Amino acid sequence: MPGKDHRWLVLGSSPLYESPWVGVDLVTVQPPGAEPFEHHVVRVGHAAGVLACDPERGALLLWRHRFTVDIQGWEVPAGRLGEGETPAEAAVRELEEETGWRAGTVRPLCSFAPAPGILDHWFHAFVAEGATRVGDADPAEAGEVAWVAVPELRRLMAGGGFADGLTLTVLAYALATGALA
Repeated sequence: MPGKDHRWLVLGSSPLYESPWVGVDLVTVQPPGAEPFEHHVVRVGHAAGVLACDPERGALLLWRHRFTVDIQGWEVPAGRLGEGETPAEAAVRELEEETGWRAGTVRPLCSFAPAPGILDHWFHAFVAEGATRVGDADPAEAGEVAWVAVPELRRLMAGGGFADGLTLTVLAYALATGALA
C-alpha cells in the first residue's frame, strides 16, 4: 500500500435534490496538488443482502426485471436498512419479505462500496446457512424465486449471465471464500 495520504478535501456541499430514497449533492472537492472543482454525489446510504446457501440446492435467488437498464436476471435478495436496523437485521428481513424464505444461521460475508466515485452507498452481504419457506414472495420484488445450483451459477458467471453488480460481487466472493461450495 502506498504510504502517502491521497485524501481529497471536501470544501463544501449543497443538496440539489432530496427524496426519501435518494439525494444528489453538489460537492466542492480538492485533490492533493490540484485545483478545487465541483463533483456530484448520489446519496443512497446503506443496504444489505443475504445469500441463502444449501449444499444440495445451491443459492436462493430472485428473478427480476430492472426497468432502469431493461434487464432481467437473478439477484441476491437485498434492500435498504430501515431506521435503527443493523445490516444483519435488514438482510434477514429482506430475504423473508422478498422470497418468503426465513434465513437459517446468518454470518457476515463482506461489505463494499459498489461505485465510490459517485455513490455514498455501502452494501453489506451475509450468508445464511439454509432457509425455511414460511410464505410467498412479494410479487413486486420477484418474478420468480428459485434455488440455483452451484454448477449453474458458475456457468452463468463465466458466460456473463449476471448483470447485477451487487449479486455478481456477492456470488464471486462467496465462491472464492468457500462460503458457497
